[in-house]
Amino acid sequence: MALDLKPLTNEIIHKMDYTPHDLWVVKLEDELFGPFEVESLKHYATENESQFTHALASRMDANDWQPFFTHAHFQPIAHQSQVEEEAIEKFWLLHLGQKAGPLSRRDIDKKFELDILSMTDVVSIDDGHTWVKFFTLHTFNTEAGGVDSLPQAPLESSFIRAREDLNEIMENQERTGSHVGLAALTYLGQHKGKLSLNLEEMDLKSLAETEVSRSLKWAIPSAVAGVGVLVMMGSFIFSPSTSTDTAAVEPEVIMPKTITHKAPNRNQAPRRRPASYQPLQHRSGITHAPDLNQNEYPTHVETHHNETDPMSEPMAEDHNQPPEQQ
Repeated sequence: MALDLKPLTNEIIHKMDYTPHDLWVVKLEDELFGPFEVESLKHYATENESQFTHALASRMDANDWQPFFTHAHFQPIAHQSQVEEEAIEKFWLLHLGQKAGPLSRRDIDKKFELDILSMTDVVSIDDGHTWVKFFTLHTFNTEAGGVDSLPQAPLESSFIRAREDLNEIMENQERTGSHVGLAALTYLGQHKGKLSLNLEEMDLKSLAETEVSRSLKWAIPSAVAGVGVLVMMGSFIFSPSTSTDTAAVEPEVIMPKTITHKAPNRNQAPRRRPASYQPLQHRSGITHAPDLNQNEYPTHVETHHNETDPMSEPMAEDHNQPPEQQ
């Protein structure tokens, strides 16, 4: 089967300044066709898609033969034709390097709901002969709602916040055993290389640089030096000299201890009569000496207040006469 598409001549290639990387070659039943420019080949394949079902394509400089519709430049043609011609009933998945399937569309949808599969996983619709990613299939791409509805990757700041929360929980939580600390260290070690700071997403505040004049630069050192000079001068001026301190020091005189004698108790000492004491027998007979055993001092009560006042009544002569001695 020959392709009804005229290949490019060398004259056109040099005139359009095409490189071997820009040109494509098609192999159909061990027969080579080309070279072709990508846009003209794509337009021809859209109108004659049945001819490229089992065709292989490669760039001129790569020599990498792959099914025609597996190349990114020609995949949209395959998507539209497959949806229009037949409904895809069976799918094969690539799990750990092995083909798994066939699976129905219901099984595939269930795996998407459980987050077992994602749009970047590979799938085959021809029993594993060709493998494409889910987002390249027209049925999954249209149901997903387009590129805008795809999940967005989380920001780096969310990872940093989660790590800070984890560290805070580990510090405040009471550890019940050594396995808790080992598990935390293992988790941090696994995610240490994955977390990176994205400075574009973080609001960094920078301080504006201010130029300091030369006078201000020397102000603080000059002030420190001036204070030091004043302190040294004050210490020399106000501190007393060594000679004055030496003269002011007086030898310490040790005073002898004074011996104190206790005065004798008045009650314990014997009573002594004064030298001017006269015996009682030489005194007048009018007054009687008190008994020696009694107190030396008179204890009779004076009754002068009972006597008459000489200013109010004249005193009789009898009272003025001294008593006769016996």
